[in-house]
Amino acid sequence: MATPDPEAPVSDTGLASHLGRLLSVWATTSVAVAVLAGLLEGFSADSVGAIGLASLLLAAANALVWPMLQRYLLAFTVLTLGLGAIVVDALLVLVILELSPGISVQDFGTALVVALGLALVTSLLSWLFALDDDDVFDRQIARQLRRRSPTATTEIPGVLFLQIDGLGHEVLRRAITNGDVPNLARWIRTGTHQLLAWETEWSSQTGVSQCGLLHGSTDDMPAFRWLEKDTGTLLVSNRPSSAREIQRRHSDGKGLLAVDGTSLANLYTGDAERAVLTMSVAGQRKGRVGSGYDAYFSHPYNVLRTIGSYVIDMVRERRAALLQRRRDVFPRVERTLEYTLLRPFTTVVIRDVTVQGIIGEIAVGRSVVYADLLGYDEVAHHSGVERYETMAVLRDIDRQIGRLHRATRRAPRPYRIVVLSDHGQSQGATFLDRYDTTLEQVVREAMDSSSPGPTPTLGRTDEPRTEADLSEAWANLGGALSEASGGESPGAKVVGLMTKPRRTEGDIQVGPGDNRRGWDASTGSDLTVLASGNLGLVYLPGPRRRLTREEIDDRYPDLIETLRNHPGVGFVLVRSDAHGSVVLGPQGIHYLDSGEIDGIDPLAQFGRFAVAKVRKADAYPHVADLMLNSTLDPMTGEVAAFEELVGSHGGMGGGQSRPFLLAPSDWSTPTVDLFTAAAVHRVLKGWLADLGHPVVTDAS
Repeated sequence: MATPDPEAPVSDTGLASHLGRLLSVWATTSVAVAVLAGLLEGFSADSVGAIGLASLLLAAANALVWPMLQRYLLAFTVLTLGLGAIVVDALLVLVILELSPGISVQDFGTALVVALGLALVTSLLSWLFALDDDDVFDRQIARQLRRRSPTATTEIPGVLFLQIDGLGHEVLRRAITNGDVPNLARWIRTGTHQLLAWETEWSSQTGVSQCGLLHGSTDDMPAFRWLEKDTGTLLVSNRPSSAREIQRRHSDGKGLLAVDGTSLANLYTGDAERAVLTMSVAGQRKGRVGSGYDAYFSHPYNVLRTIGSYVIDMVRERRAALLQRRRDVFPRVERTLEYTLLRPFTTVVIRDVTVQGIIGEIAVGRSVVYADLLGYDEVAHHSGVERYETMAVLRDIDRQIGRLHRATRRAPRPYRIVVLSDHGQSQGATFLDRYDTTLEQVVREAMDSSSPGPTPTLGRTDEPRTEADLSEAWANLGGALSEASGGESPGAKVVGLMTKPRRTEGDIQVGPGDNRRGWDASTGSDLTVLASGNLGLVYLPGPRRRLTREEIDDRYPDLIETLRNHPGVGFVLVRSDAHGSVVLGPQGIHYLDSGEIDGIDPLAQFGRFAVAKVRKADAYPHVADLMLNSTLDPMTGEVAAFEELVGSHGGMGGGQSRPFLLAPSDWSTPTVDLFTAAAVHRVLKGWLADLGHPVVTDAS
């Protein structure tokens, strides 16, 4: 039997298949109506026939009436993040059910509960009986593509860059073998795509990697969050003003998406003409409310399905957390109710809105789209890198990619798909779990024992769990809510993002691009400890510049030795007046400038790129006084995150530094190792140029 070609044009399914699906959907809706009629006091049905007829009328109303209403209610729907759609749908439900013979609805409140209940019960039935809504989804895509007029007709293939946030190369390879990503696995097995690996910088996280991938530059970005001592500015990559400043420093106007491109759910625009849910252009409000999401809100089915999926995802999260505790799974972190409420905004809401946004860009024939498919990274932080519930999220992302692939085969121009990641993740018990102390406390105690005078005020910036763990989830929630403020901006069509309100931690005001309260920019009269996964940054009081080892030893003679000999610290980077930059480990020293090694090389176990990574970071103007990487278990690849994350990234060790690149096999294969996101950026641009896109490459 011939293997089906995944790139072959799509054909409509037969009449029998359509009827079968319609009957399945109608039957599921009928069951949902029957269940609600039995549960709700103000909602009743006289007979099975009445339920069947009411279900048919509800489906017809949603298919025929809602699209006309949505045309005039888009702004209201977006401003309420879809809740307005539910209210309007509840009014439709009330009218339809009142007109249905044998059906009784008490009031609007009951109709609202019925509308929500239909979404929840239908989602539960689909989950329990493996009834998927792919056919419904595909029909919506087909209608959407027919309605939209392409911006241009061309045979030059458009390109979708689909980023799976946080998925490492080795994890993907195992997922292919285990059947967790059947769509991606089929591409590899049929030979349409090739799987490559690349290497991140020392700072293995989205802030650095996306800047390199989209803009081709990562200079002076030592971590996810860092302090600039000369000005006292704290930059945090996923906060709007910080992302805007980072992009300003690195954009040359010729980014990956500069020509007819779209950025979706990213930190930076890549110089795209259109940017939606993109952090660096958050809050720039012009244009029509809801621009870019009319497709998503064009039918209440989308919103109701999302709400049903949201509730199911919360139930799944609570069940998984309870099972971890009951089975004493280790390592693990505490998963709070706040996280349970926030997680679905990433795994469900942002996912659905992003996928629909990509469909909209395909419908108009956009040349290049780069979208971040969130969810895996967020769940891996709290559940573990390859735990069951984490892989369930990855399976769903693979399903969305399959849907997008089918959509491209109906597009007004040919499309090619590249799937990639920005970093991986490494698992392990946290620093706090292992040693019953934080990095902050270790630094404080070492300074206490070193200094006869009063201890400097300590900025609590290896932020506590409620901030460090949930920062991505809060940003994603803000992104969805701020769709209401979207529209046009000079050079980009944008949708703003809101973040969690700033708050004060100790004497430091945690906020994007803020001047630290209590930090004297002239003298640096404060101490700051920052965490980025298992990468730690220590900024010491003193001159507003990087301190040398001699200066640190003179002021705090116990500090460096305490840190380098701590079992949770793999190595410490510091600049020396006498020896240049040195990397100190518990049993040896690596002199970066000369390449000499005294004792056991502390970088040896961190891979062949470790020296290059540390040297690159060491040259940054705003590198910390002390840069620390956690310990690494060479047998398991586990690290000790300085944040309360069971799966982490941001430093070196384990799979976090090894993301992947899945690209069409007929494209040129890089002839050198892909080290740094900037190198991958050059490859991506080269592929676009080879296809005929008018991009500017280094060779141009």
